[in-house]
Amino acid sequence: MTSLVLNVTERTPSEFFDDLAK
Repeated sequence: MTSLVLNVTERTPSEFFDDLAK
């Protein structure tokens, strides 16, 4: 989970939600 959060900080909101949809 921590790694996911760190990745999100380097991504745009759209990319974050795209990953959630997968």
